[in-house]
Amino acid sequence: MKGRNVLLFVFVLLLNLHIVPFASAQSSPSTSEHIIVFGGPNWEFVVQNKLTELKAALIKDIGPQLLRKYAFLTIINVSSVEFNKNLRVHVTVLQALLSKGPSSRLLHLWPPDEANSMITQGEFSNTLALHPGPERATVISVQLAEKETGSIISDEFLLRLFKLGYTILALMAVLLFIVLVWMCCQGCGSKPVEEGAEPYPVN
Repeated sequence: MKGRNVLLFVFVLLLNLHIVPFASAQSSPSTSEHIIVFGGPNWEFVVQNKLTELKAALIKDIGPQLLRKYAFLTIINVSSVEFNKNLRVHVTVLQALLSKGPSSRLLHLWPPDEANSMITQGEFSNTLALHPGPERATVISVQLAEKETGSIISDEFLLRLFKLGYTILALMAVLLFIVLVWMCCQGCGSKPVEEGAEPYPVN
């Protein structure tokens, strides 16, 4: 009976040790960075003349997807806006628990990928309405900033790998050409053996 009580005590202790780090992790703020790309030829005019309105419209569109009143503090910040063929917006999202009571461990802070998924579900009607016609503006992509950076690094690595492969093939081709030329020169330079003549002196 004592053995069972000891095992039960150890089990409860391990369970509490597992819950405490989880609760502390949940109580710490969560930050994520997102890149939103909009298509449309006239975004440059909006960036130059209506930048403040554009940022306000972005926050107004993203807010309903992420805000959870009374449980979480959610801060949405438009870090940068730039136009290069498309409108590219860098958004930072901060989430933090409003309550640190015993029930706070039951609340779920969205990880970056989940927050990104929630942003993707938005229609961005206020933002798209700022784009002057007649062409229609669209949302091209919503992705995590770290994934975009990772894809750029991956593309650069593949490009360098291809360049290295082409360089090796070119060097091998040059080396093969040199060997063939050397073999031809050796063949042309050797004298043919006359008939009836001994190729080697006989003692």
